[in-house]
Amino acid sequence: KLSDLARRFKNLEALQKDTATKSDGFEARRITITRPDGEETHRVVCFEQEQTKQLEKLVESVLEDPLLQNNPQLQQAFLAKLTEKVFGVTSGENVTQISQKTSRQKNKRRAKPG
Repeated sequence: KLSDLARRFKNLEALQKDTATKSDGFEARRITITRPDGEETHRVVCFEQEQTKQLEKLVESVLEDPLLQNNPQLQQAFLAKLTEKVFGVTSGENVTQISQKTSRQKNKRRAKPG
């Protein structure tokens, strides 16, 4: 429980730090993406409260798509893919990074005199 509380505190602290210079009338969210290689991307996303209704309408219209409608698993998968796309993180890049890292490690092992 302590580690969970510490993680939450750290996230709130980061959110406060990143939004300290913003004026009133906006909302902020901290979003973290953990890639298959274990690396994480953190972003604080801010939007004006005036935009909230427009954003909610857009979200509802996307979720009304027959593919996503009444399918929480696909909705979550869509969210993950959308977040990766917006943040510039793609699964293909991660697979490449992992295979490149693995290849480098194998080459280092081969290069070391045994």
